[in-house]
Amino acid sequence: MLGGIYSLLGIQVIRGDEYFKRSLENIYLTNVEIAPRGRIVTDDGKVVAFDEKTYTLEIDTNNIDIAEFSQYISSLSVSDHAAIKVYEIPSKKLFDELKEIIPLGRGVTFVERTKRRYPFVEEYSHVVGYLGEGVSESYKSDYENSYGRVGKMGLERYYDSYLVGVNAFEVVVGDGGDEDRIELQRLRSGYDLHTTIDSRWQHFFTTSLRNSVLGGNAVAGSVVVLKSETGEVKTMVSYPGFDAEIFGDTDREDEVVGVLKDDLSPMLNRATSMVLSPGSTFKPIVAVAGLDSGVINVDQRYVSRGCEDLSDTVSFCEADGVSLGSVNVVEALGRSSNLYFCNVGRSFEREYSPSGAIQELLSYVDRFDFVDPTEIDLLEEYVGGVSTPEYVWRFGGRYWSIGDMCNMVIGQGFVTVTPLRMAVTAASLVNGGNIVRPYIVSYISDGEDVVYKNSPQNLGNLGVDDGVLAVVSKGMEATVSDSRGTANSLVDLRNEYKLRIKTGSADATERIGGEVYEGAHSWVIGTFNLDGEDYSFAMVQQFGGRGYETLPIIKEFLGCLDEGDECFEVER
Repeated sequence: MLGGIYSLLGIQVIRGDEYFKRSLENIYLTNVEIAPRGRIVTDDGKVVAFDEKTYTLEIDTNNIDIAEFSQYISSLSVSDHAAIKVYEIPSKKLFDELKEIIPLGRGVTFVERTKRRYPFVEEYSHVVGYLGEGVSESYKSDYENSYGRVGKMGLERYYDSYLVGVNAFEVVVGDGGDEDRIELQRLRSGYDLHTTIDSRWQHFFTTSLRNSVLGGNAVAGSVVVLKSETGEVKTMVSYPGFDAEIFGDTDREDEVVGVLKDDLSPMLNRATSMVLSPGSTFKPIVAVAGLDSGVINVDQRYVSRGCEDLSDTVSFCEADGVSLGSVNVVEALGRSSNLYFCNVGRSFEREYSPSGAIQELLSYVDRFDFVDPTEIDLLEEYVGGVSTPEYVWRFGGRYWSIGDMCNMVIGQGFVTVTPLRMAVTAASLVNGGNIVRPYIVSYISDGEDVVYKNSPQNLGNLGVDDGVLAVVSKGMEATVSDSRGTANSLVDLRNEYKLRIKTGSADATERIGGEVYEGAHSWVIGTFNLDGEDYSFAMVQQFGGRGYETLPIIKEFLGCLDEGDECFEVER
């Protein structure tokens, strides 16, 4: 990296006719100032990533006898990089003083660097990301680079070309008493990213999710909250997280190795890259399909007796085998009836034939962009999948059955999705069927002017009747208001926040490290209204149990909205 300064200098010198005419032997680099990367700031003004200045004196021992400078540098800490000795200067004041008293000459370079700081450990690690060695894609053919630092993850990676500034270089031409200082490039700091994240909400959900995981059976989790109409991401939490600063500190290499080898994958952004079966949170999608296609209607009822034999060998049941009685689609959503939605799948098969039924259902799943990227402004995004006869044959080694259909419509088996996609799905149920593109950066500025601005964008529309969405919304309201609703514990908050909730649990078995985990992933998706604006969310605890076991997180959050800012500042 150090040698790169000199080679880059040579390129610039050769480019200039004026410099080329002078003897290269009489040109030497004296000052380098590395441009600070832009800051990353929350919507309410919290700086979550910034650069801190560091100062060094670099001496090339091939050209300079260090002994002649010993009176000035003997007390400074030093590190060796081949023939280059790098002296750390503890303050800007001493740095400027040394520049005045140490004689200029070939092999003596004063460098102002920056160190990236992330003051909120874990809280923003997956959203913001971290830096590593490399050269920004936007500057591969130019010397105006990030001096070996490039975004490796999160916003640092996605917006790297905006965050990187332009470094300043100064050379001296000539020797003896006839010397000229020439500024090759003037410093320009990187641009600031202004995000949509609410720091109070981010702090709350980070601490609440962490405590819920550590206090229960879950191993990890994620929370996403966004504005239903625009897609602005207000919260994106993935637990466990990591300390981003360890990647910029050579003295913390053991910590880097520990994070990379951790069985729980703390560097995985579970909001965008963890694909899990969504369980019953998938049922609103099936309800939309059934109602819009005409396979079911709002008045049609089904009697749930707890379990039903689908064949001589396959029995399908409600959670815990509890009989839910006669239910229509609204009550089936509220009480999360597996048997009702199994019957919806069978109704599709009666209407379209077994082979046509799955295609018709999947056509509605496609309308939700369910297995497509959300196109969020992060590069770390995976997509899930949906059960199909081909998928079952390839990975299950068997033909598609009615049991596969019933598993699919309740979000089990081969159905998988990210928390971010489920938050976008929840938004589409209340915003008129629009598939919003979620985004985290609101605008980018140079400190005075806006140089880039994100705008809300719809990637599609469900294309279903508003009445269909109204029925499904009513079913998600019933989850809270129905005395047998799976989110009835939130009933006291129902009217104030116009709650629409869907819980879900997805049975799973997974080996993490050397341990086999068996149980269920605990999901909650939904919407709430605050000051006349709808917000959509998805929460999941990996192996957290039934959906109701994640409800306390959203309940406590809504309670904090009532109490005010002080509540959000409490470490839970």
